[in-house]
Amino acid sequence: MARRSPERPTYGFTVAAAVDAVPAARRQVVSLAQDLGLRLSDQTLETVELLAGEVIAATGWARLAAA
Repeated sequence: MARRSPERPTYGFTVAAAVDAVPAARRQVVSLAQDLGLRLSDQTLETVELLAGEVIAATGWARLAAA
């Protein structure tokens, strides 16, 4: 992922279309959520991680099916 600049923050990143890439991508989403400076409880961060994993996995499977 590209280096983030305070003047021009970047929140996007690319995930390989592979099952083993999903856990690292989930953690990346949580890290980005924490970097926003919002007060998020541990439970909320766990929910963010779970939902991110679902979206990332579904997107990856959709890409594989379309190929």
